[in-house]
Amino acid sequence: MKPRVKDEIKAKILAGLYEDLMPDPPPPPPKPKIEAEVLLFPPKLSEQELYRRQALIDQAWERTLDAKRGLEAEAARSCHRGPKDPDWEIAAFDPIWGKRR
Repeated sequence: MKPRVKDEIKAKILAGLYEDLMPDPPPPPPKPKIEAEVLLFPPKLSEQELYRRQALIDQAWERTLDAKRGLEAEAARSCHRGPKDPDWEIAAFDPIWGKRR
């Protein structure tokens, strides 16, 4: 036999031996069973109930808009807006480096 053929045979045997000696992979864990509860479809709402719910949603939305307006007004009073603000020089000065930002 030629040396090349011997090496090929050895490689095939060793490859098969390696695969044969490897332990089988563990089986995958079982999938958990999902327990579900069947819910009934909600009944149709009366027109009065729909109007009541929409009114609650509208009230909550108005409160949100009022709160947003209040926050914007507070920001306008207390935040530094730009060079024409009276506090602009103070806000633009960096106390650590002593330079303008």
